[in-house]
Amino acid sequence: MNDFGSSQAKSSIQVISLGFIIIILLVVLFAFMAVQENKKHADLNDKMYKHPFSVSIAVLEANGDILAMHRYMKDVVLASNKGDLDVAISLVNQHEHEVYRHFELIKDRFLGDKEKINVAFTTFVEWKSIRDEVLALKRNNQDQLAASITTGKGADHVKKLNQNMRFLINFAGNKALEFKNSSQDSHDLSKTSFYYLLIFTILSSILTAFLVIFLVRRAESSRNESEERFEAIFNNTEVSIWSEDFSTVVIALEKLRQEGVEDLKTHLYENIDLAWDLAAMVKVNSVNNATLKLFGATSQAEFISNIDKTFGADAIDVFINEMCAIWSNQETFLSEANFQSLDGKEIQALVSFQTPSSTNNFRNVAVSIVDISDHKRLEKKLKLSSRVFSDTHEGIIITDADKIIVDVNPAFSDITGYSREEVIGKTPNILSSGKQQPQFYTIMWKQITELGYWQGEIWNRRKNGEIYAELLTTSTLKDSDGQIVNYLGMFSDITHSKRQQESMQRMAHYDPLTGLPNRTLLHDRFNQAIAHSKRSSTLLAVCFLDLDDFKPVNDIYGHDAGDKLLIEVAHRLQLALRSEDTVSRLGGDEFSMLLGDIKSTSQCYEMLERIIHSVSATYFIDENSIDISASIGVSLSPTDGVELDSLLRHADQAMYQAKQQGKKNYQLFDLEQAQKTSLLHVKLHEIQQALINNEFCLYYQPKVNMASGKLIGVEALIRWQHPVKGLISPLKFLPSIEGTDIEIQVGEWVIDQGMTQLERLNNRGINIEMSVNVSAMQFLNTCFLDSLNAALHRHQNIDSHHFKLEVLESSTLGNLERISKIISACRNDLGVKIALDDFGTGYSSLSHLRQLPADTIKIDQSFVRDVLIDPDDFAIIDGVIGLSKSFSRNVIAEGVESTEHGLMLLLMGCNNAQGYAISKPMPANMLVDWIKEYKPNQTWLNSSEVEMTLPVKRVKQLELILNHWLKNVVHFLQGDMKATMDECVMSCHFDKWIIRFRQEKLFEDLWINELQQAQNVVHFVAEELISNRQTSSYPTTKDELTKLHSAFKILLSILDKQVVLECKK
Repeated sequence: MNDFGSSQAKSSIQVISLGFIIIILLVVLFAFMAVQENKKHADLNDKMYKHPFSVSIAVLEANGDILAMHRYMKDVVLASNKGDLDVAISLVNQHEHEVYRHFELIKDRFLGDKEKINVAFTTFVEWKSIRDEVLALKRNNQDQLAASITTGKGADHVKKLNQNMRFLINFAGNKALEFKNSSQDSHDLSKTSFYYLLIFTILSSILTAFLVIFLVRRAESSRNESEERFEAIFNNTEVSIWSEDFSTVVIALEKLRQEGVEDLKTHLYENIDLAWDLAAMVKVNSVNNATLKLFGATSQAEFISNIDKTFGADAIDVFINEMCAIWSNQETFLSEANFQSLDGKEIQALVSFQTPSSTNNFRNVAVSIVDISDHKRLEKKLKLSSRVFSDTHEGIIITDADKIIVDVNPAFSDITGYSREEVIGKTPNILSSGKQQPQFYTIMWKQITELGYWQGEIWNRRKNGEIYAELLTTSTLKDSDGQIVNYLGMFSDITHSKRQQESMQRMAHYDPLTGLPNRTLLHDRFNQAIAHSKRSSTLLAVCFLDLDDFKPVNDIYGHDAGDKLLIEVAHRLQLALRSEDTVSRLGGDEFSMLLGDIKSTSQCYEMLERIIHSVSATYFIDENSIDISASIGVSLSPTDGVELDSLLRHADQAMYQAKQQGKKNYQLFDLEQAQKTSLLHVKLHEIQQALINNEFCLYYQPKVNMASGKLIGVEALIRWQHPVKGLISPLKFLPSIEGTDIEIQVGEWVIDQGMTQLERLNNRGINIEMSVNVSAMQFLNTCFLDSLNAALHRHQNIDSHHFKLEVLESSTLGNLERISKIISACRNDLGVKIALDDFGTGYSSLSHLRQLPADTIKIDQSFVRDVLIDPDDFAIIDGVIGLSKSFSRNVIAEGVESTEHGLMLLLMGCNNAQGYAISKPMPANMLVDWIKEYKPNQTWLNSSEVEMTLPVKRVKQLELILNHWLKNVVHFLQGDMKATMDECVMSCHFDKWIIRFRQEKLFEDLWINELQQAQNVVHFVAEELISNRQTSSYPTTKDELTKLHSAFKILLSILDKQVVLECKK
């Protein structure tokens, strides 16, 4: 558009320049014809100065300023902000001032009829009043009215003013011609006067030409500024604007008019190809940024090259209407049209443009495209809502925020019997039947307030008194500030169907205990869900849920409590699922769920976790607190099949896998895992056969009192003597039977064999304690005490006080009260001792030690193994020993693998131990010989004979840890592959010992500081050697190790001195 304006400006200057050259030649010609005497010629020149030229120039400039004012008035109309408006008004005022000045000159020098000047001036003053009216409307933001006035009566006054000005221009030209004729009559003019006149005329013409060119260029500059402002507005406005070239179309239309076409619309529809040809003639020069945004284009080039893709189905109809508007000189074109963005999005728009008054102006027509898609959609929704409100068979009631009825639909009157006029202004209480309690409505309105809606069945009363059932949905309608402005109730009369179908449907399709769908209804729901899954291309999850440890609930609390628990479980499942999902009871404690619209496995995981969390929360049944959990297996359709039976079977297999994973979790069906499960079943069968074939045996690991050296007992550990595979570790088969009946059978076999071995030892005069491990499932089994009592009766020769059950601490986490009762029964009624095994690995707490009357606490080997290198394990063991003593419990440590470990435990106050440092587990035929040959660890005995104060024990403990650390470092430096970097890190462990020393205040700070300095030296030397060893392929040399040993001896000497000092106290 800038190039077009620039070329127009250059063309105008060229034409004006050519015109003035012609004028100069004519003046020279007229001068040659001047033959009048000098005086008359001088008078004529004076009149020529006063009238034709000065007045003509004034008239031309006034006319130019008037045109400029009209053009800047368009800028005023198009101004989108106050800044642009003020600039446009300023330019209008500037040109108005120039017009006044020119009229003063014209009035003073005009030689013709002054009345013509007054008429022109009066027309200008009238246009000025129109101008003021437009400015007032623009300042009041009445843009469209201001535009219509500007293009309406404002444009008419400009035309009228131009006609008046043309009269003045023509009059001045005629006067110039008159004076020229008079000059021709001056034939007596001398040659000298002629030459002076010729020179004067040429110079004057040149000067005048330069002046006019200057004025024209200034006008062109103003026009360019105006176009730049228009372009800024064009590109920054939020309305889509296309600059289109209709000039070729206008020529074609004029040709059709000349050919005799009268009804253009009919002609184009009858010749539709012609209409398309005309449409192709329209060229889009440019579009603004709003257009690119609306149609999803990144550049003008992309949009214009793909512009054909943006036209909707009605494009030709809209174009024909545009052509008709141009044909009939319609001032403004306005029409709705369909478009689509480059990415295919439908756009409904309002197309408009002002029809140019001049043919040349058709080269650049601004067409606005206003997106009214949202408005159309809203209009459609409103129409639909109105039809729904009036035509729906459901009753609709609308109240204000105070619950006063403001409107009802015809269906409301049909159902209730009340007319619209009878209920307007009343409350919905007019329908109340009295069947619901006040609490019902309180809860209902509370949910409406909190959630914004309520849905349910309610009994109301018709106008004739008849009570009916309705399905009611009540929702809140809020304003933009979130304040409730209306309540909307929609209901349908369900009385008839409710009374007829309720009982039959419940009997045929629902579980009588829980009220959940049964298998029959589950099949129906599955068929619906699988059809929806296919339509929506989503997954359908078929879940098989089984309650963990439900049987003990029936055994302990009775079947009535079990039924109530199942009802509560069903209720929680319904709350945890979405309304479109289905939960069904298959029987017993087994449930099935259909979860639809699953878009990803992660979404499925979230739902399953929510279900397990809900089901696993504590239940309160008949004043009893019951804790259960659930295991869920899941198969996905269509991935795992499309038949309900196969999907349930797969889900059942996955559920079994969830049980094997520790219960209270979920597993998705996996073909590979299913095969593993099948193998597991095979393995369970092998274990069952092994039990029948007596392939199991017990190994025994001794327990000793390290302080006295006395053998205090043995622990029986199961092994599988497989006829083909040989001896199999319990870790390879016990996890497979966990949670199964075989686990209980194997446990009972172990107890029986343990008692048998104890009898044999007693018969040989060996009176020690026999320990066996009992699983959580076996211990909590309702038949456990009876089974244990029966075993004791079968082995009456043993002392039950010498028989100990080791129960995993983690198995006591379920129901402390029940566990406590079983332990008490074992100890008090049967005389069997109880040990809490692997203590510290579960959720050890004071409540366990206080509530569980166990005889012995067994420290888990994982803590004992790293007590010399891990300060946290040291702290745990120290705490367990302290708690055991506080609650008068015996304590024993397992996993004692070296003399140093035993010494540390003795220093910490734990005398009893078992582990490889004493003996590995051995078969029964080797046990008696080992007992006879057993010799106590002399180092342990010697350590126990010395009475030590707490400070001495602390120093000895630190010395043990430091020596163990030095041994590991030396092994690492000498290339021992078994030594790891973790065992060589001592700074953190030592720092915690220093902190312990300072907190216990057993030692003086001066000695602690000296000790810390010595350790820093040792640490520095060791760190340097370790760093060198890591970068070298050769072991550390003897000299380098000597440096470390020397620094370490200094550290030990500081410890020894403190021991001596403490012993003297």
